[in-house]
Amino acid sequence: MYNTRIMNIALWVGLGLQLTLWGQVSDAAEMDQFQAEPGKALVVFTRSSRYGGAIRSSIFDITSGDNEVVGILKPNRYLAYQTEPGDKMFMVIGENADFMAAKLEAGQVYFANANVRIGSWKARFSLVPYTSSDIQGEKFANIISRAKPVKNPDKAGPWAEKHAASIQKKRDKYYPKWVAKSEQDKLGRTLADAR
Repeated sequence: MYNTRIMNIALWVGLGLQLTLWGQVSDAAEMDQFQAEPGKALVVFTRSSRYGGAIRSSIFDITSGDNEVVGILKPNRYLAYQTEPGDKMFMVIGENADFMAAKLEAGQVYFANANVRIGSWKARFSLVPYTSSDIQGEKFANIISRAKPVKNPDKAGPWAEKHAASIQKKRDKYYPKWVAKSEQDKLGRTLADAR
């Protein structure tokens, strides 16, 4: 009887693990699913590192001068952002603010990662474009295969409204540092390679 009980428990645990793994696989991203809408460009933001997992990285499109929230990323998630083509500027917020320029063409799909690093009080983030060679590599394929879409991306809007003053303060503090970078540094942080 004791062995039967243990076998039943093991069976249920195994079944639960299979269902969990099946759910994870079914949510996993595949490259073919990323398509730009007609007349738009698609930017897919990933966050591949689990480091600083409790801290969210908030991403904004600041092209128009406003802090238009794209979404909030946590580890192993992605945000797919359909936008007008052209020159863009994106910002990521953590303990700091950091920036990435973009040159987007209609019908193209671009990928960038929210890299995480140690901060004084919480994680800091940088937006780093994936290059064409990155996108062709095995490391990128693994990142995309593990990534899941951000759940409830519409929650980012109310959060951004509530924290608008703090977001603007970080932008005002860190954007001059972006402007002061060399043209070579800015070029390395410009999203231009499409899939």
